[in-house]
Amino acid sequence: MESENADVNIGKTIENDNYKFADHNILIDNTVCIDYIKKDVVYEIKKSDKQEQTAINQVKYYLYFLYKKGLKMSGKINYPEIKKTTEVFLTENDISEIENNLADIKKIISADRVPDVLNAGFCKRCAYYELCYI
Repeated sequence: MESENADVNIGKTIENDNYKFADHNILIDNTVCIDYIKKDVVYEIKKSDKQEQTAINQVKYYLYFLYKKGLKMSGKINYPEIKKTTEVFLTENDISEIENNLADIKKIISADRVPDVLNAGFCKRCAYYELCYI
């Protein structure tokens, strides 16, 4: 679904134009796809910082995933279009929160009823819009 989303495609273009030196889109266990890794730092490339907390949470999940595999890393979110970088670190609180979120996800998956749609403003541009609305 992501490959059909215009924002995702713009992000891939920005990534390919600005980070030619790095191996891109590192798929791990068919579960996470990291933009690139360099010297124990996980990098995520975004076109804008409008949804910065969402991007931070995404990188924290990648760090958690790698932590569970025995790797301790940090993260950076690069916004090349606005020349901004945000550092991301995984804390003990983050680990607890992620594990609680994963438990909630398992409950949702096994529930008899589909959750209500959020109808949030950002939903219409989401790469997974069709999962919720169609």
